[in-house]
Amino acid sequence: CRAQEWANFLRPKAMMPIVITELPQVRVLEFFDFFLFRANLPHCSAFHGIYQCCEREHIAVLDDGSEIELPCDKDRIADIISGMYKQKLENLKETCNEFMYRIYSCVAPSILAGSARDLSCQACSSTETVAEFLHRFLLPPDPAEEDVSGAT
Repeated sequence: CRAQEWANFLRPKAMMPIVITELPQVRVLEFFDFFLFRANLPHCSAFHGIYQCCEREHIAVLDDGSEIELPCDKDRIADIISGMYKQKLENLKETCNEFMYRIYSCVAPSILAGSARDLSCQACSSTETVAEFLHRFLLPPDPAEEDVSGAT
């Protein structure tokens, strides 16, 4: 499931998961393949998948025929993914891993796309200045300066 893929890559120590499909296939989901071909696509976010609660229109029919309202799983998963994403960015910043911090910052517009916590307006703001952009991506304000990793 998409939420599980994201949760794996947002863990403090991500692993390369083995994905077993309905077809007789097994594959390893490698981070850079995931990042390059899925993570930046808003329609591939966990919130554009199929949720049983939504398919059932948030109603569960009990054995006696009575109905109860189901909360939307997307809201709970958005809280979890959002918290994990913030923690991942904080951890990468604290450990001075600016390269991976920037990689994860690039997925901000798509990671929560389709949820109530969608970050695309914040991450793609037309009012953001160059200085704000450089600060958000932990880049030095002067292009001639090196960042912590030595990149210019």
